[in-house]
Amino acid sequence: TAIEIDKQAHHVIEQNCQELAIKSRVKAIRANASGWSDNNPGAQFDLVLCDPPYDQLQLPLLEKLTRHVAETGVLVVSWPGAQPAPSFTGFELVKRHDYGDAQLAFYRRLR
Repeated sequence: TAIEIDKQAHHVIEQNCQELAIKSRVKAIRANASGWSDNNPGAQFDLVLCDPPYDQLQLPLLEKLTRHVAETGVLVVSWPGAQPAPSFTGFELVKRHDYGDAQLAFYRRLR
């Protein structure tokens, strides 16, 4: 499931799925992530990737999206490299990777 509000970015996701021959396995949804989450509160995934726009970082939304991480799942957040990786209730930061001016932060549920 790929959720993207931006029309052009959503189109690129659909094109990539087509080119990779995975369109039958990927559901590309054009929606606001918060609204989708509200309408699908029980949806669970083994891997949740969050790539918020750096000019509009919304920690409350990212915190909301953590409810979609399955118990043994992983949350990955793309975040500006100059800022500390965010913290999320019930999750531990297990790894970070710096990529130029960005970072990827990997989280697992606390047990």
